[in-house]
Amino acid sequence: MDIHPNPVNLSQADSLNQAFPFSPTVTHWPRENPRIVMLHYDHLPPGAVPEYRPEGHHVLTLFNLSGAGLATPIDRQDWLDGQSVTLPLQVPGVGFLCPDGVSHAAVWRQPLEATSFCLTTRFVEQVGQSIFGGAMPTLIPRFGLYDAHLYHLAIALKQILSDLQAMPLNQICGDHVMTAMAMYLLQGYGVRPLPPGVDHPLDNARLQHLFAYVEAHLSSQIAPESLAVALDLGEFQLCQAFLSRTGLSLYEYVQQQRQRRARLLLRVSSLPQEEIARCCGYADLPTMIQHLS
Repeated sequence: MDIHPNPVNLSQADSLNQAFPFSPTVTHWPRENPRIVMLHYDHLPPGAVPEYRPEGHHVLTLFNLSGAGLATPIDRQDWLDGQSVTLPLQVPGVGFLCPDGVSHAAVWRQPLEATSFCLTTRFVEQVGQSIFGGAMPTLIPRFGLYDAHLYHLAIALKQILSDLQAMPLNQICGDHVMTAMAMYLLQGYGVRPLPPGVDHPLDNARLQHLFAYVEAHLSSQIAPESLAVALDLGEFQLCQAFLSRTGLSLYEYVQQQRQRRARLLLRVSSLPQEEIARCCGYADLPTMIQHLS
């Protein structure tokens, strides 16, 4: 596949159509003071998105928010900053985050339902300043988001933005839910920024690789030494660097991701609970229940 990164401003119609060359079922695209652009596709036909770089927006895309379930696995391939990524498990509400300036491309070979929320970087920064002050977290590309809280925020925001014309008072609710989504992304998926000129062993590219590795191997045991080998770092160096960027130990992060995946699967999946425990890397169902309680 030929990949030619192209920066696009998703607040402009021509650029928006270039990045998303399909007709959405529902659109929220405010012409003045936009904070978020929403594109929802009930039936996205097989196709492709040529690689683009969102300029001035963070793009959050979730699949199948209707929760009807996926009869067959999604035959889809994505690239974030040129790194090939796939969904380990395909369930309603799973998705990905493509931050401002990160390239994205995709090819899929079957119809699917998708909803994209394009949050302006300015709006996210305004929310972040009110919480973090000058220490704004950095958003890292994430593929394979399994998060029940994000799933419910997205469902609420999609419904509110779809009904704005019929129910103008929804604008007040929409403002609160948009702010909650931006806040949750920063708090749940942001990392500590690197000072300019600092050579850190876990730069943003390596962090992206680490997050993708954990997501791909979450159903099995993940040892720090395996991660260190994958990132070509010493084990102690990796553990210290990860703590400095995220505020979490590697063990705490892996457990956080297991819990997020388990809570979403319990919410939207028809899998037996024992199978959900296995998919999330727990030894058995009692162990999963113990970690979720």
